[in-house]
Amino acid sequence: RHSRAILGDGKVAGTITISGRGEDNLGIQFEGIAKKIGGSRFDLAQKHYIKRRKQVPEETDDVLQGDSWYILKPRRIELIYEEHFGFDKQIIEL
Repeated sequence: RHSRAILGDGKVAGTITISGRGEDNLGIQFEGIAKKIGGSRFDLAQKHYIKRRKQVPEETDDVLQGDSWYILKPRRIELIYEEHFGFDKQIIEL
């Protein structure tokens, strides 16, 4: 479903946050354009498996077993760091 949405217009957004009980919120929000990377890209798959300490599969045309790689070009980043910024976000337009 997400891949179909990206192929439609490429607009994406995401959030990564770390927050706990009694701790200040810390995170990043972003929006941008994602594009599918063509080809099997065994080089990327190999790095991915090695980083996760998994056995690298044989090089094939479908090394990702139906999955795909995407590249994200951010257009806007918002930093959330309550300890330093309070409830205000620091915004970076790219």
